[in-house]
Amino acid sequence: MRPDDVQMRGLMRSALRPYLLALLAYCLITVALTYPLVTHLSSRVANDPVDPLLNIWVIWWNAHSTPLTEAWWDAPSFYPAHGAFAFAETLLGLTPITDPVQWCGGSPLVAYNLAFLLSFILSAISAHALTHSLTGRHDAALIAGLAYGFAPYRAGQLSHLQVLCSWWMPLALLGLHRYMSTKNRRWLVLFASCWLLQGMSNGYFALYFSVIVIAWMAWFSVRTRSMSVASSILIAWGIAAIPMVLILLGYRQVHSALGMHRSIQEIQSFSADATSLFAAPPNLRAWGALVSSTLAETALFPGCALVGLVAVAFFRSRTTVPPASPRLRKLRFGLICLAVVYAVSALLVLIYGPIRTDLLGLRISLTLPEKQLSPAFYLLALAGAATPRLIAAWRRQSEIGFYVLMTACCWLLSMGPTIKAWAHPVWAGAPYQKLMLLPGFSQVRVPARFGMLAALCLAVAAGLAFARLVEGSHEHRRLAAGLVSALVLIEGWTLALPLCPPPERSTRLEEIPGQAPVLELPLRDVEQDAAALYRSMYHRHPLINGYTGFFPPHYLPLRFGLIRCDPAILQVLSSYGPLYVRVDVSRDPGGAMTRYVDDYPDAALVASSDHERLYLLTAARRQDSQPNFPSVPIADLRATVDNEHAANLLDHDLTTRWGPAGGQEGGEELTLDMGSVHPLAGTILFLGPYLSEFPRRLAIDVRASDAEWNRVYTGTTVGQALAGILQDPIEAPVFIPFTASARWIRIRQIGRDPFLTWSVAEIRVLAAPTNPDR
Repeated sequence: MRPDDVQMRGLMRSALRPYLLALLAYCLITVALTYPLVTHLSSRVANDPVDPLLNIWVIWWNAHSTPLTEAWWDAPSFYPAHGAFAFAETLLGLTPITDPVQWCGGSPLVAYNLAFLLSFILSAISAHALTHSLTGRHDAALIAGLAYGFAPYRAGQLSHLQVLCSWWMPLALLGLHRYMSTKNRRWLVLFASCWLLQGMSNGYFALYFSVIVIAWMAWFSVRTRSMSVASSILIAWGIAAIPMVLILLGYRQVHSALGMHRSIQEIQSFSADATSLFAAPPNLRAWGALVSSTLAETALFPGCALVGLVAVAFFRSRTTVPPASPRLRKLRFGLICLAVVYAVSALLVLIYGPIRTDLLGLRISLTLPEKQLSPAFYLLALAGAATPRLIAAWRRQSEIGFYVLMTACCWLLSMGPTIKAWAHPVWAGAPYQKLMLLPGFSQVRVPARFGMLAALCLAVAAGLAFARLVEGSHEHRRLAAGLVSALVLIEGWTLALPLCPPPERSTRLEEIPGQAPVLELPLRDVEQDAAALYRSMYHRHPLINGYTGFFPPHYLPLRFGLIRCDPAILQVLSSYGPLYVRVDVSRDPGGAMTRYVDDYPDAALVASSDHERLYLLTAARRQDSQPNFPSVPIADLRATVDNEHAANLLDHDLTTRWGPAGGQEGGEELTLDMGSVHPLAGTILFLGPYLSEFPRRLAIDVRASDAEWNRVYTGTTVGQALAGILQDPIEAPVFIPFTASARWIRIRQIGRDPFLTWSVAEIRVLAAPTNPDR
């Protein structure tokens, strides 16, 4: 071997040794943090038996089906709905880890637990590599690795493997920085592949991390003399986006077919509050008891060590900042003055209430303080962007300046479309609401997950800050690095990790061949649904139950009817073919579910034990929720409540509705006049997008002339609602059949629901067919 080769190998070993030592440290810390999980990989579930069970099922399905095929999207849950895999994260980016484990004989639980442990280790070492690339220092990189791999934010995400597995983002940024400095295209390959794998691991980060990438390009590549750098990055990014686009199109196809969307209220409810920066997950050992958050998902507390480190570096910075030009000072002054005007108008609205007046012929209407504060905040942001220090940082492409700025931006975006402080709106139309205008952002519901990107940016900024503070100083450098690392680790350390036994398997179901679907009862809580998903991996039957963050439209009436033991639900489900019903006796202490299935006439007990009863339901006849009968014109329509919106029932617009305010109290009534006597076959109430607001119980009377009303229907409508939503989730028809000759129809809601109102988007009256055999 030549001396040059020996020298090269020695250099490589010396370069790799600090990485290997850091990796060993991260492994030991992870084992200690999660102990004794490492000794129970095949017998315990980390943290809780809900979201982890869903991710275990996703990991199993990825290993047993071909990605992006129709069969892969049509995963065996939420039967008889199709496209169930589009209701949750696909976790495809984890398959290089989880699939080989299962192919080698490991269980999906083992694969999940290994991915869970690796999420801490790989996130730490990837942040370590990024920061070392920027600073050339392993002590600064160690601080960043600990800060990201064991960030306080992670403590609130222990149930969400897809959020924890965020190690691809630092590597993608490493690729960008290295390409910027070397122009070697292999670093573009690293960036593009890591961006893709991160997006395939977590759809949120495919969107959220793209914001960081665009900001990175604006900060580091826009001012280069040649646009070749930016164009090369865009080309590589575009190529990597092709498979991601295919996945997103699959999601869009399923969601559009089922009418699934996120409401602005739901997105707002999963947004952080401005005070969330001071709220820690309750399972943090150091801070959880002091500043704990009631909703761990939105806890953004970063710890004091990192913020303090960055602040000290900022105030000790010796960078010379040129003074602002007179034009820039005037611009900033004008922006601040205009912001003050808006702030004062918001204060006036807060004190005196809504203000409406005419000024120089202009109609001025000031209604909500947060709407007036919105332009004030944007103007202040522009004034801040015009500060000489920020402009100078951008011009010299300051790395620490970029990561500090991105930390603040991610915190801001995590607060959602309307920023609140102590639950009170202060900024309507916040930056996140602008992002919602872009494709995809309106379909994800947890803006607070920008917190993970903030944790990454803050970790890198802290590493850069430490490197700046110890630059040129050799005394006590190791002591300082050790002290800061210890503080970072203490602030991110959690209480003992809860370990749960996996749900019991159903050996009876595993012995039954065929593909008849299975319904597990009681279906009343997410823990039971998640356990049913886990069991389905072993019995391999399609599952009527399901659990995810995005439930299909039919699931609410299904759950509502089963909780109330409505036999119509079993009839609708069996109309799709024979099915098995498993009753978990341990979760049915009063025996209500057992009696419910026992009393169903087409149910036969096929197996019984101390902890479960298994029934077979024979196939039933399916009723068309929209029979092809002619419609009878409605001449007049009156309502006893909300009569001013009764015309919405006949405007052919599913987005408008009739419905009383508040819950269903009983006595709400619609009266339809057809103008003359017609032979009738029933009526259809279309729910449209108001799927949960079906009438709880109806009484329908008809009248041909001045005679008395004749009752033609009394009963619940949850079965009809379920059947209609399964048949057409967009229009959601609730078909109530009856046979009568009448001019008037009176539809009266006689049930009670203190929370949800009765809504109808459209209404049709069906004429009896002229052919009686039809």
